Amino acid sequence: MNVWKNSTGNQFFLNEIYEIISKNKGAQIHVGCDSHYKSGNLIFASVIAVYHPGKCSRYFFKRDLKPSVNNKKNLASRLLKEVQSSIELAT
Repeated sequence: MNVWKNSTGNQFFLNEIYEIISKNKGAQIHVGCDSHYKSGNLIFASVIAVYHPGKCSRYFFKRDLKPSVNNKKNLASRLLKEVQSSIELAT
């Protein structure tokens, strides 16, 4: 399930976020991903920010929990996964 949340915790599906983006012509769209370890799990957090200079900003995020087999994936692999996730989201 591809459920995203906004700053107040309301849930959105990706198609709803696409509709919000399409209604905000001229807005800047920023995407990103970060990861960290917590309790033996690797957590990837992705964000979509809709920034409309001088008007409003909104953001949506989701977290993907991946059980870590080798407890600490090497940094290069994690960074590559973060970049890959951001590119896939942007396209």
